[in-house]
Amino acid sequence: MKNIILWISLILVGTFAQLLLKIGLLKAPIVNWSGITAMIKFYFRNMNLYFISGLILTMVSFLLWVKILSTSKVSTAFNISSLMYIAMALEAYFILGEPIGLKFIIGTILIMAGVVLCI
Repeated sequence: MKNIILWISLILVGTFAQLLLKIGLLKAPIVNWSGITAMIKFYFRNMNLYFISGLILTMVSFLLWVKILSTSKVSTAFNISSLMYIAMALEAYFILGEPIGLKFIIGTILIMAGVVLCI
C-alpha cells in the first residue's frame, strides 16, 4: 500500500510540476535560446510563481523517484513511471486545452497494456 501511495504521489507531483513549468514559460516573454548564458539570464529575469513552483515540485518528484527506486526493481519502476505520459497528456488536455486524438488514445491503451504485462 505504501508503494501505491508513493506511485500516485510521483505521478501527480511530477506531472503537475511539468504543467506549472509550462504555464510559467507561457507567461514569460519569448527568448532567444542562443546558449547556456542566455538561458540562465532568462530564468533569473523571468521567474514567476508558476515557474518557481514547478521547479520545487520537480525536486519533490525527484525525491519521490529516489524513494521508489530504493524499494522497487528498476525495470518495474521504469515501466510504471510510463503512466506519467498518460497523466501529463490528460492534465494538458483538461487544463491547457491541448487536443487529444485517436493516436493518443491508441498509445494510452498500449502503454497501459505494457504496464499491466510488466508488473
